[in-house]
Amino acid sequence: MRTKRKVKWLILFIALSVLFMSASLALAGKKKAPEEKIVLNIWWWGEEEKPGIKNWLAETISLYEKANPNIEVVSVLQTVDTVQSAFRTAAAASDPEVGPDIQFFWPGIWLMVDVWNGYVEPVNDLFPQSFLNELNISKEVKYAGKIWAIPWYTLNWPIVYNKKMFADAGLDPDSPPTTAEELINACEKLKRAGYTPIGVGTKDGYFMNWWLNNFGFQGFDSLYYIMDLFANGDVDDPRVKSIYNPLYTLYENGYFNANATSLSIYEGNETFKAREVAMTICVFPDWIREMGDGEVGVMLPPVYGMGSLADKGVAVTSQTFGISSWSTHKKEAADFIMFMMSKERSKPMYKACHAIHARKDFDPGILETQMEKDMYSWIRRFPDNGSAENFFPEKVVYEGFNPAAQLIFSDNYTVDQCIEFLKNTVTEWRALAPEEVNNYREWSKQYR
Repeated sequence: MRTKRKVKWLILFIALSVLFMSASLALAGKKKAPEEKIVLNIWWWGEEEKPGIKNWLAETISLYEKANPNIEVVSVLQTVDTVQSAFRTAAAASDPEVGPDIQFFWPGIWLMVDVWNGYVEPVNDLFPQSFLNELNISKEVKYAGKIWAIPWYTLNWPIVYNKKMFADAGLDPDSPPTTAEELINACEKLKRAGYTPIGVGTKDGYFMNWWLNNFGFQGFDSLYYIMDLFANGDVDDPRVKSIYNPLYTLYENGYFNANATSLSIYEGNETFKAREVAMTICVFPDWIREMGDGEVGVMLPPVYGMGSLADKGVAVTSQTFGISSWSTHKKEAADFIMFMMSKERSKPMYKACHAIHARKDFDPGILETQMEKDMYSWIRRFPDNGSAENFFPEKVVYEGFNPAAQLIFSDNYTVDQCIEFLKNTVTEWRALAPEEVNNYREWSKQYR
């Protein structure tokens, strides 16, 4: 009896052992499924403005992918003419397989139109507050109590001037003009000395964006007054005319380069590089650094307007990145942006393209020229100035301000003709885009 029991238990043990071994072999024969790779698409612009930043971004992506092997970041560099339109086309498709997870935005109105259309995700809940506190986040990316984009690099549009030409004309190269009268006087002396005072390119119209950034606020007492006027008022107003008056005066007196209409905005800057003109407005390209502190100085815009904002200094803004509302990888997109904006990436950015990382703890000690140090002091002095072009309606800038300024150079338009042109554009905008106008009105209220 005991023997039979032993035999039964032995048979059961052998059977269970065989079953266990078979299961183990079956499991061992199965390969573990690899973790699915996440692809982040980033669409961006900036190489035209800061040559070399493409290399910095490529290095940043490489370092991030090495630390996060389950994530691939695909970078698509856009042109100035496609960076907005391509995003909006993708957004209209509302397909997770189409378009970027991370999108470059010019701040202000250029961002807000996409916010109002529902194309952008607010970032407040995607990033820890401690991270947001480290960045120079301006009013240009805030709406309805939320933040809609993360600043990338900070910049302004200084007026640069040739110190040697100033000295030759009997001007003090260490004391550039600070008022309208002083600027006119300087231009006249430069012209008499045989120099073209100011170099611009108006062919593509973008020159007016930079003019607005230096002179667009000067006739007004507050940002709200500016926005309220375009949303509700009559633009045939002395405050708006104060934007065109100095431009027309300089043109009428022959202080601009004669070939302005045949040059793009950046080609207009290069007249300064070629030592053909004494001044230009720019975003401080590397070749100005190479000309050196001994030859080039930077100055704040001379005060033309009579408004309270007239002496508030140069425009200060940051180019930004946002996260598309239809992205299925918002958490991962935010993580990559945090890596991109980490303190460790500040110095490499400056070394690659001499851009200023939009962090509060950016180290000005790495700046190599006095010109850059002066401009950085303006950033710290006017951290939330914003740029005038970022607060005017998009259509009004592209189809009003810009072409009207071109007509001064091409057709000798007067200030009154420019205002009439602008007025027609504003009237059309209000009629064709009532929902955007209402959103713009709501946006303006936060600046009361």
